[in-house]
Amino acid sequence: MGIERFFTQIAKLQRNVRVSNNAGSFRNSWVDIRTLDGRLDGVSGNEQLVAHKITHNSTHIWFCEVIEDITTDDRIVVDDVVYDIIYIDDPVYKGNHLEIFLERKEIEQL
Repeated sequence: MGIERFFTQIAKLQRNVRVSNNAGSFRNSWVDIRTLDGRLDGVSGNEQLVAHKITHNSTHIWFCEVIEDITTDDRIVVDDVVYDIIYIDDPVYKGNHLEIFLERKEIEQL
């Protein structure tokens, strides 16, 4: 049995894409591109992610199966709460699961 047995939550993976407004112009909009089974976990107040010598403050981590088409330009929505993707990690490069470091967005930031 692998880590997948702990993936009891569902998230929406969203991507910001240009869409037509059917009047000849375009606008950017967040669209759902897939659902993810996984587990959301909070990060304690003194934990920080250090990547590429830049310190990022993450509020949560999303654990899920390995997917190839996810980027830090995407975002994750869990229970109608939006999280920006800060960093994507494949621990020890085993291809077992991803740990996606997130920052919770406040309503006024959306």
